[in-house]
Amino acid sequence: MKFPSTAYVHKVPEGLAPEEAVFCEPLSCSVHAVERATVKEGDVVVVSGIGNLFCSLLQHLTDHGKRVRTAGLRGPCSIEEVYKGQNYSGS
Repeated sequence: MKFPSTAYVHKVPEGLAPEEAVFCEPLSCSVHAVERATVKEGDVVVVSGIGNLFCSLLQHLTDHGKRVRTAGLRGPCSIEEVYKGQNYSGS
């Protein structure tokens, strides 16, 4: 496979399963987004979407003690409901 000389390409370390390696890029994007957002103590963060980036954002924010609300296809819900797979209610 050919890449431009300006591309950022990182080799997946030996021993890291493809199922784990696939989360490196979304995790990197979520860390960057949270750092740029300058979320302060007491702020509530609303995350909208689905997929790997959505999950990475939720994980990163909650790991750092941030209050998170989600807005998905079925409306807003709490992080606890997301982890339980109950994205039906919200307030």
